[in-house]
Amino acid sequence: MVIDQVLARLEERIASYLALANKAGKVVSGSDTVLENLRRQKRIGLVLLASDISEDIGAKIAQQASRSGIPLFRLLDKERIGTLLGKSLRSVIAIEDGGFVPSIVSVLKHYGNFLDGGAVDEQDPRI
Repeated sequence: MVIDQVLARLEERIASYLALANKAGKVVSGSDTVLENLRRQKRIGLVLLASDISEDIGAKIAQQASRSGIPLFRLLDKERIGTLLGKSLRSVIAIEDGGFVPSIVSVLKHYGNFLDGGAVDEQDPRI
């Protein structure tokens, strides 16, 4: 019960940072857009995949993020991500490098600790 409350609060913090980053214009969403930005080596500092993303698309994005050395986490579902951004379902979002990334990664580390590593950086499982 206490762990559920802590997870809920951490998820709220993550959601809050994502909403702020989105309002600041630092978020791109959608698999095609994110893949294109990764390929062009745009200033992406963090990629978040929905927990219910298709296996093929998730693998393509993870591979491209890995090539670019960009941290990638699986968290939330498509509906929740879309809601946070004020859009329809979204399977992936990328956050531009900058002030929001370290804050979000810090909260993701804490969140992962409570999930036994459930929200880990797939490129660096130590995070």
